[in-house]
Amino acid sequence: MPTQSQMTAADESTTVAVTGATGFVGRAVVHQLLAAGYRHVVAIARKAPAPALAADGVIFRAADLGNSTDACTALADCHMVIHLIGIIRPTARQSFQKAHVTVTENTIFAMRKLGIRRLVHMSALGTRAGTASTYHQTKWAAEQRILQSDLDATIIRPGLIIGEGGEFTQMLDAWSRGSIPPFLFMPYFGRGLLGQTGANIAPVRVEDVARLFQWCLDRPVSIGKIYELSGPRQFTWPEFLRLYAVTHHGRRRIAQGIPGWLGKILGHLPGLPFTTDQVVMAMENSTTDDANLKTDMPDFFSRDVF
Repeated sequence: MPTQSQMTAADESTTVAVTGATGFVGRAVVHQLLAAGYRHVVAIARKAPAPALAADGVIFRAADLGNSTDACTALADCHMVIHLIGIIRPTARQSFQKAHVTVTENTIFAMRKLGIRRLVHMSALGTRAGTASTYHQTKWAAEQRILQSDLDATIIRPGLIIGEGGEFTQMLDAWSRGSIPPFLFMPYFGRGLLGQTGANIAPVRVEDVARLFQWCLDRPVSIGKIYELSGPRQFTWPEFLRLYAVTHHGRRRIAQGIPGWLGKILGHLPGLPFTTDQVVMAMENSTTDDANLKTDMPDFFSRDVF
């Protein structure tokens, strides 16, 4: 009889819990698990189930994993956990500390109490000690909690994720059409006095992110590994924005840098669609050439982002 860490889609009794299942990445992961042959997926989210996830084999459980009791109830009778919960901006109800650290601590607590060993956790590219953004600081703290546990864990650090239904992709589409501010151009935050120097990025498709989570779940070789993930093609911000507009909407658009120093000031103001944390992260390169991923899964990418 296989251990929980050895269970795969071939084991019809295997039940996989997906936290944050109704989110952008969560929906893609649930669909990928079903396509890969998993017959029992527990979709965990705070709110009512998403109609897009209604399918045979999907069980919805509403839970606030900020509460350890809820975490234990949500993960009951599960054999493996894919932990995706995260936020890009804090609210009065949900801080980075709660969403990233407390929720991860409660997930670990519940898994240990219930005897669940296998965990695949979503962190973020750029997560490291001493980082400037609170987002990455709390992602790092969550990683440390996992690494200090005795779970059979894999950590995945995706970079900029694009795909249908994603908040950033919806914003790209609106910028390409000129239907949202700044209307006349597609903006990015850049370095330099005038914001003229944009970071390098390598966006990754959400389908590839979901496939990596399922791949890790199936393969014990991934246990104890941290995989950094970005797309197969590198751009500067202005290159990517201009190409996106032409490729997806058949029109040329101006890509204009906004000085990072100005963005950081504006990010403190209420009502704007970005925070100081997001400005800091947007000015960092979002690319990687991960040796672990190349060794363990050399033919990973399904197709280019365009």
